[in-house]
Amino acid sequence: MVNAVFESSKTPDFSKTRIIHKITGIPNLYNRVILKHPETCRYVRYKAPENSYCNVSEIVLYDLSGNKLEGMHVGSRGSHKDLGDTGDKAFDGDITTFYDAAGPEESWTGLDFGEDKKIATVHYSPRLANIGIYERYEYELFCLMDNSWKSIGKKTATGQTIEFNAPKNALLYLNNNTAKKRGKVFFILDDKIFYYN
Repeated sequence: MVNAVFESSKTPDFSKTRIIHKITGIPNLYNRVILKHPETCRYVRYKAPENSYCNVSEIVLYDLSGNKLEGMHVGSRGSHKDLGDTGDKAFDGDITTFYDAAGPEESWTGLDFGEDKKIATVHYSPRLANIGIYERYEYELFCLMDNSWKSIGKKTATGQTIEFNAPKNALLYLNNNTAKKRGKVFFILDDKIFYYN
């Protein structure tokens, strides 16, 4: 996402644009940008850097009152290998889905507000594909004991980290029960995590 931009426009073809924010560093899981000068526009888009697939999980825009701005999706058509990861996924409210463009050439995803709106804050998340810890998601840690996987317990994340008490020198994996995604098998040695392929 480095060098990607959020742009505003008065026209649907984005023939004239204004950059309202440029991503200059590697983003965190959740990113919040308060615009120094709120931007009034009808159209807004996230435009990928060169030779990328516009990978973004979530974009949320807010006005000066903190209200979420809604609109009709606009942007590049299709998805990589027609897998269904289309541009509208960046605005679906689900951080585990993402936009993966049809090709590495210029790609973008955005919104048509239907009328001029004032953008004050931009929230965005990079493509994650269910990797990481998401607030309000349930996780279950499994441990290999007696040649079978046993559940150590379930917890719902209240932030971006989650803690379990696990035996030392054991093989483990973390299941994201909410997203129904199983993590890789790993073990911990000298406070470092090692994953099995």
